[in-house]
Amino acid sequence: MKSVIKYTFVVSLLLSCSISYSDGLYGAMGGIGNALSTIGAQQAEQEAEKERIRYENQLEAEREQRAYERNLANRRVEAAQQRKNKEDADAQYLEKQTQILSLYYPDWKAIASSDDFAKWRNTLPPETNDTLLKTRDSEFLIKAFSAFKEWQVKQSSQIVAKVARQTKKHSKQN
Repeated sequence: MKSVIKYTFVVSLLLSCSISYSDGLYGAMGGIGNALSTIGAQQAEQEAEKERIRYENQLEAEREQRAYERNLANRRVEAAQQRKNKEDADAQYLEKQTQILSLYYPDWKAIASSDDFAKWRNTLPPETNDTLLKTRDSEFLIKAFSAFKEWQVKQSSQIVAKVARQTKKHSKQN
């Protein structure tokens, strides 16, 4: 009987060790499981944080791109407005210069397109001729038309003198 008691004691001891071992094992396993769950949760949080940062960076890049595009559009509008302002100012200047020229020479368009004016222009130095063709300055054009008129008078005088000489010569012959 002593051996049965010993046997029973050993079995019960083994059972209790086994239960303690399994509790410890399951407890350790549970602890490992909890640790793994915690690590998994931390990794998920880190991934979520990385994704949030990527998303915020993408939003910031999009905001910067839109700001750049707005700035570029604003600069284009400003440049177009400046061109229009310059064109308007040029048109006003040209209108004023045309009015001034018309006060002195109302027929300036007819004069400028005449054959005599073209002949006179060909007598001018090339740089003066170029300036005459390109300028909008009424003062310069008024002086040019005055010089042209003087040239015309001189040309007419020379023609009259030539005709007078020929007439005189013809009279002496008769």
